[in-house]
Formats: sequence, C-alpha cells, structure tokens
Amino acid sequence: VALSVGPDGTNTATTATSSANGTFTVNANPNRGTVWTSSTSTTWSCYLKSSQISSYRIDLVDGAGQGGITVSNITTDPVFSNIASRITNYDVQEIPGGWYRFWVVFDSTLNNTSGMAMRVSAYDGLAGNSFQIGGEQCEIGSFPTSLIPTAGSTVTRAVDIATIAGDN
Repeated sequence: VALSVGPDGTNTATTATSSANGTFTVNANPNRGTVWTSSTSTTWSCYLKSSQISSYRIDLVDGAGQGGITVSNITTDPVFSNIASRITNYDVQEIPGGWYRFWVVFDSTLNNTSGMAMRVSAYDGLAGNSFQIGGEQCEIGSFPTSLIPTAGSTVTRAVDIATIAGDN
C-alpha cells in the first residue's frame, strides 16, 4: 500500500497491489467522530481508479455484522449484485481523471460511537494488479454530498449548491 494522487489532486489516495491469489482489501475508517443512533441511514462513499480492475466488493461492518455490495464492469456498464438487506440505495458515478465514485446507503441497526468500518476488495485474479482508493467518507443521511477533505480533524465545508438544467 502506497500513497498516490487522489481524486482531488492531492497525494492522499492509497494504491493497493494484489497478492498471489489476485485479491486484495483496503480497510478504511472514514467515520472518525461520526456518531449516530440506531435506525439511522448513513451514506458511505469512496473514489476508485484502475486501468486493470473493474470488479469490487464494498463491505460495511458494524457491531451487528456486515452488509455489502458487489459491483462489476465499473468502467462500462455497472452491474450490482450480492446486495445486503441493510443497503437501501447505491450507485457509481464516473469522475474526470479516470476515477469512479462508488456510494452506498447503509441502515445501521445499532448506535455507533466509532466501531464501523468500510472494506474495499478488488477481484481480478491476477497478482500484481493495482487500484487506487481515495476520498473515503461517511456521513449521516440517505444520499452522498460532495467530498469533504479532512486531515485527521473535523472541518466545516462550503455549502453544496445544486442546480437543475432544463425545463420542469
């Protein structure tokens, strides 16, 4: 695992290289300081980039177990499968620079104080292939917002401004 240029242009992404069996996992804990009560929707997101890998598994783990989702063909026509019952919404969006933002809405069944994590695994079957992950984020709510870059402490970001083009 090594640092590389992330989706925001800074040296904050992680590069992971597969082992001999062609699988690898990156454990991320983007919910530092995020606290919620049971039955709260949380949106987890991350940015993925690879010219070699197109199938990923995202698992969200809390004290009640884990819930995950698999996405294949991320760069062409994403196919979602193995969707856990606690995942209520999900998508992948192409971002400039070869990045893809993957997000899931997860309904937690427990109060959280800091015990939840996201695992990102890639499956390609070839040793030595790699992918980059950056911008891991957890937020309370049922949809993703713009990336909130942090470096170990809580920050306040500017307001998201949404526009709708076209006729209503």
